[in-house]
Amino acid sequence: MKNSVCYISKIREIKPIENADNIELALVEGWQCIVKKGEFKKDDNVILITEGAIIPEDLAQSFGIKKYLHKDNTVHVVKLKGIYSECLILPIDLIKDKIKDIDYRKDLSDILNIYKPKQEKIIPDKKFLNDNENFRIYYNIPNFKDVPNIFYKGESLQITRKIHGTNARFGIVRKNKISLKDLFRYYIKRDKWAFFEYMVGSHKKILDLKSNSKNNNVYIEISKRLKIKKKLFEYVKYNEDPNKLVNFIIYGEIYGKGIQNNYTYSLKTTNLFCFDVMINDSYIKPNKAKEIVKKLDLEYIPVLEDDHTYTSIDIIFDKYVKNAYFKNTRIPHEGVVVKSLDSVLPKYVKIKNPEFLIYTKSHNVSDYS
Repeated sequence: MKNSVCYISKIREIKPIENADNIELALVEGWQCIVKKGEFKKDDNVILITEGAIIPEDLAQSFGIKKYLHKDNTVHVVKLKGIYSECLILPIDLIKDKIKDIDYRKDLSDILNIYKPKQEKIIPDKKFLNDNENFRIYYNIPNFKDVPNIFYKGESLQITRKIHGTNARFGIVRKNKISLKDLFRYYIKRDKWAFFEYMVGSHKKILDLKSNSKNNNVYIEISKRLKIKKKLFEYVKYNEDPNKLVNFIIYGEIYGKGIQNNYTYSLKTTNLFCFDVMINDSYIKPNKAKEIVKKLDLEYIPVLEDDHTYTSIDIIFDKYVKNAYFKNTRIPHEGVVVKSLDSVLPKYVKIKNPEFLIYTKSHNVSDYS
């Protein structure tokens, strides 16, 4: 299942809430939801709609859940009697006319038209289409609440701060269209790197390096200011074989002034933290990626713990997420990203701070666009 915000799940436990006569806590996957007492029981099949999902107005009305949504019709985190409610769970009977079978973890996003803002189906401008498949879009990190059993006990993990900004990628990639000029450079000028190009992108879009578009400026500006093109070409020319290289891409988060409304990290400009590296379509292990970023003279995402031995998510949450605020403020950190150091394939999760999710709604923290 993709990183869905709406799917079929099963209640794994019902817990009482202290000093509450009419409500109780339902646990579903890694999520928890405050519900009316007696409305659900253990092992009930339910519709799970997670934090941040946008509910279409007609659905909100017909399901009778309008009063539980934020004014923009999003599912939001609330705190009641000291307990966080992080999602909505609804009776499966509400959609019995829309599905044939009740399949555990069946994605309902398309069926109910429920997405997060960045997941909405759009038809992008043709000039922004990713026309070079070697410039890979970054791995979509799941919320640990959707995959609570992803790590095994004893697994080695890297824990980093999660930064609230805009996703960016910068790469030296093999061209998929070779021009006469490229051939001239390669065969006549003996330029071994003539078949490669420098590319800059947001999470899903390739950006025009010559464009003056307002939405592109933050990516292009930081690319130029940090001299990323020069640094990446210098690195690949020294460390990689042009006959074998497909792509060398660094992924990061641009943050600071003008990126997220009312959440600037007290910066007067923008900055970039790099958090991953891809070489030849493979993500490099976290510790090696950190070394490469350092060699590029760029900043790696702040590391909270470099070799954590996993026992439970709760320990990580209590140590690094719970009550995590910027120093001397009541502004909460967004959360953390946890990466396996043992897995060959990328095995990452994000753990969000519920206080941050409440803060973004009450302080109108909007996404960069």
